[in-house]
Amino acid sequence: MKKVFFALIAAIIAANVASAQVLDGNLIGKVGLDIAGKFNSDKYLPHEDSNHFNTASGLEIAGEYTLSVANIVSVGGGLKYVFGKDIIDIDRDGTGKAAYLPAYFLVNVKPFFTPGLSSLYFLANLGWNLYADLDLSRRYDQKVTTYGRTYLAFGVGYELPFGLLFEAVYNIYNAETTFQGGDSSTIFTSYHNVSFIAGYKF
Repeated sequence: MKKVFFALIAAIIAANVASAQVLDGNLIGKVGLDIAGKFNSDKYLPHEDSNHFNTASGLEIAGEYTLSVANIVSVGGGLKYVFGKDIIDIDRDGTGKAAYLPAYFLVNVKPFFTPGLSSLYFLANLGWNLYADLDLSRRYDQKVTTYGRTYLAFGVGYELPFGLLFEAVYNIYNAETTFQGGDSSTIFTSYHNVSFIAGYKF
């Protein structure tokens, strides 16, 4: 599954770069603030009496390449790093941390075609967490190994005529974590949050 996602993303980016001289390709840099979200697991974490935890706010950075395929539709690929943020409400030894590195392909759709003017658009991302880290090993005295799973996002954006853009995005980062030693177990986790993003289209 991961290889399929990565191959699709690589193919989209390669096609965009190859076509940039002919079609309307754009490189976009983004920085975002992740407001407090929710960290969930399909079963209780070891030594915990809950599988739902709050998270602290944090930062993310991303780079995207998009290609216009119609007046109102653009597609592309991106890579994002979500800096480690505290998982609060964990009872043992304070907090854990979670960080993610998703690669994804994207679709942006403008409900109205307004050439040269500010424009509203809707966005959707689908990808794979190439890296996911849950800093929990010191809490549980067990070896903790985390593998990335799917990344999903959807939201709304607004682009100004000179390339500055703003977005509000709902994100879902999925992962699989294995605890080895003692009571060995595997859990599936998801981190849900809302990001407020500012970017610039080069």
